[in-house]
Amino acid sequence: GWEVGAPVRASALVRVRSVRARFGPAVPVVAGGGVHEPADALALLDAGADLVEVDSGLVFTGPGLVKRTNDAVLYRAVGRG
Repeated sequence: GWEVGAPVRASALVRVRSVRARFGPAVPVVAGGGVHEPADALALLDAGADLVEVDSGLVFTGPGLVKRTNDAVLYRAVGRG
């Protein structure tokens, strides 16, 4: 079976941390799973993802999620002064 949405968020974080720990920075990690808010994407980046995929979040929270997530990532990168 398949799980989508918020129920997979915690397991996605665990998996990203595991892959990053095993392979280090040499292997790009693309992650997704339960990204319904910008904070969810930031958590995956913090866990070691290089790129975050948004899919079910578009259904559950709407197309504005992509812009809000980009804004959050940009703010984190340059907005802290």
